[in-house]
Amino acid sequence: MLDVGRDAMASPGLTRLFATTAGEATDPAHPAHAYFRRRFDLMRTNNARAVRASRVAGLVRADVDPDALGRAWSPARRA
Repeated sequence: MLDVGRDAMASPGLTRLFATTAGEATDPAHPAHAYFRRRFDLMRTNNARAVRASRVAGLVRADVDPDALGRAWSPARRA
C-alpha cells in the first residue's frame, strides 16, 4: 500500500485520471463499469486474503473479520 501511495504522489495526473474514471464508472452505463467492478472485487478478495495470512502470522488479532476488513480497505465498499 505504501508503494501505491508513493506512485500516486509521483504521478498526480495519472492518479487524478484514475480517480476520475473510477468515479465516473460507478454508473452502470459507463464503458469502464465492468472493468472497475471486477478490479474492486479482486481487491476485496486479495485484501481479505492478506488479512487471513496476517492473522496466521500473528500480526492481526484472531477476532478481526478478514472479509469486513477487506471491504473496508477497498475503494468500492459493497456488502
